[in-house]
Amino acid sequence: MRSGTGMGVLALLVAVLATLAPVKPTSLLVRWPAAGSTDAVMPAIATAAAKRLGQPIVIDHVPGASGTAALAKRAPADQGSC
Repeated sequence: MRSGTGMGVLALLVAVLATLAPVKPTSLLVRWPAAGSTDAVMPAIATAAAKRLGQPIVIDHVPGASGTAALAKRAPADQGSC
């Protein structure tokens, strides 16, 4: 039963930290253009995630370069080269 107590404490800690976190929109980067099957699926995913996280989620379509354009938008510019 010790494992269950630890998980309960962890869940409580996550809930407390979630209330302390600032509420700002989170971007859901989609690497395909705004058309087709992604427009049918992504709003459902964003809505479910927004309810779960308690903050708004904005769907941001960033097509191009096989997903590299979306990755470049997400990655910080000051990281330098690998």
